[in-house]
Amino acid sequence: MPRSSLRVRLIRSLVCALLGVLCGVWLHEALQSESATGAFQRARTLYAQGQVDDALRVLARLRDDPQSGPEALYWMGRIHWEQGRWLRAEQAWELVLERQPNYAEAIWGLLDLYEAESRVAEAEELVLRSWSAEPDPANRKILLVRLLVMHCEEPGPEQLIPKLTKVVEREPANTAAVRVLALSYARLGQSGVAQRLLHRALSAVSGRAELELRLQLAETLLDAGESEQAAAELDRVQPLIRDSSGELSRQLLAWYWWLRGRSVEVCSGIAAAVAAYERAVQAVPSEARYRFSYARALQAIVRVRDAQEQFAVARKMRDARQELVRIFRRIYAKGGPTPSLCAEVADVYRTLGKAELAKLWQRLADELSAGGERMR
Repeated sequence: MPRSSLRVRLIRSLVCALLGVLCGVWLHEALQSESATGAFQRARTLYAQGQVDDALRVLARLRDDPQSGPEALYWMGRIHWEQGRWLRAEQAWELVLERQPNYAEAIWGLLDLYEAESRVAEAEELVLRSWSAEPDPANRKILLVRLLVMHCEEPGPEQLIPKLTKVVEREPANTAAVRVLALSYARLGQSGVAQRLLHRALSAVSGRAELELRLQLAETLLDAGESEQAAAELDRVQPLIRDSSGELSRQLLAWYWWLRGRSVEVCSGIAAAVAAYERAVQAVPSEARYRFSYARALQAIVRVRDAQEQFAVARKMRDARQELVRIFRRIYAKGGPTPSLCAEVADVYRTLGKAELAKLWQRLADELSAGGERMR
């Protein structure tokens, strides 16, 4: 047999073998896909019939699948969210984003949760992290507008208490919900209710969760004029701050030092609080209330020029936040952001020391301008 015929037969056999492997892979994926589709349909049916735990069990079987896992985790989070188990919803959606950072529905779910729990700092971190991973320009715009709403419209205690009470009943270990619920009661003048909520939750937590709840308890006590008890809570917090300072967010560190300053001010006079307020400002320069406290303390020790500078910066930030609300209302009235309004938002965020957000709003202004030019 000619050598060329052998070569042809060899090539044909290799091609057939390769096609067989590819067809086998395709068939396996198709069967897996069909199986996943059936499982999702069964989970939807079970959930519609009120069989929540059975629906979750069906979805849980898919959570480790490379293809279906993110969608299964998303729907598990959605079910937990609708059932008032917000902590478990958050955990599920965070797992989705670990695997697929641009999974839009999980991002929207977390933003819904952060908004419901008044967790603006976490929402800001999520938006900044998700922006570059989101390929859809429309979704990028929505991310920024959702965060702007949270910066401009904080829900009041009357809105928060009914929802968060149900969440805390179902999830006593949901530290974020407990903290915001306690803060809501404190703002209504019900300090005793707030303190009982925090003490009950503190009996079952440790680490960062304990730190957040003790800081909230210290602030509640200070607002209620119970300065000695507040100082005791801050003393309990100090080892947690020392042991985990490298891992803590700047927001938590600033909150601790601001509360420490308030406590020292009550016990020893405002001049003694200068160092603590200064550390709060260094940690989060964009928080006006920390700067006002620092400025008053500087004024008390007759550092007049420094006090004037801090008062000026604090007033500028306070005015910038008010301007942000005015711009937001104009965006709402127009039905969405325009290039000029985006540029105004960027300017305000720069004033507030939020440089990354300012860049994103300026990019949105440029994208909207380019889109308008293409339409013309």
